[in-house]
Amino acid sequence: MKKIGHRAIIWGVYTKASNRGLGIARELMRGILDDEKLGGEITLLYLCVHSGNAAAKALYRSIGFEVYGLQRDAMLVGGEYIDEELMDLRIRETP
Repeated sequence: MKKIGHRAIIWGVYTKASNRGLGIARELMRGILDDEKLGGEITLLYLCVHSGNAAAKALYRSIGFEVYGLQRDAMLVGGEYIDEELMDLRIRETP
């Protein structure tokens, strides 16, 4: 675990449609990025985002996440394949 103990994955961020645009997801992400909650060992955060979700991608980019890859056909929803963009954020340099 020491070899990958500096990484964390954010998975399953979701806001109900009726609550979108209120800044809830941004506040949730701020809470996740709180240094005390992450602990001193986490230096990289990773997440995947539906390639067609412009609002989520804009939020993550505004926080500092960058796209480093694309996973084609990552999900199959209603008979349609959906790509996911792979994003990461370096919180601090590795100690």
